[in-house]
Amino acid sequence: MADLLYSPNGKLNALNRKIIQVKKKIQLSEGQRKANFEECDAKKRESTETISKLKREVKELQTEFAKTKNNEEVFEKAASLNRECAAFVGKRSLNDALTDLDEHNIRLRKKLDLAKYQSDKRQKQLQQLLREYEELMDIKPTQIEASKISSRLIKKVPKLF
Repeated sequence: MADLLYSPNGKLNALNRKIIQVKKKIQLSEGQRKANFEECDAKKRESTETISKLKREVKELQTEFAKTKNNEEVFEKAASLNRECAAFVGKRSLNDALTDLDEHNIRLRKKLDLAKYQSDKRQKQLQQLLREYEELMDIKPTQIEASKISSRLIKKVPKLF
């Protein structure tokens, strides 16, 4: 057996076995390398997708920030609502403009409440006058009393307006 290892065929067989083992190791390492390459390639694709997505988001946020900083959006909203409100926005900060708009809104609501109150008050006065008129008509007054009533009603009616 020792002669086979030292013979040219024995040395060749051992050498062939080592070559085959080295080839197998090379194939395994190439397979690993290919698998690692594919894995890295997939990671690169994911990274480029997330980078492009983040770039788009950054652009959108920058434009939104620029609009709010310049009060363009608030100015457009205020201008579309009322020209008078547009004067509040101008070149001031957003918080100042919103505060002024809130105060203006409160003033307008107070005016509306006052107008409703006055309208209700006049409606009540008209109803009271109507009741008085109906009561006086039920009594069937004489011509003199009718003229007094009509003059009295004529005096009260202009006060309502």
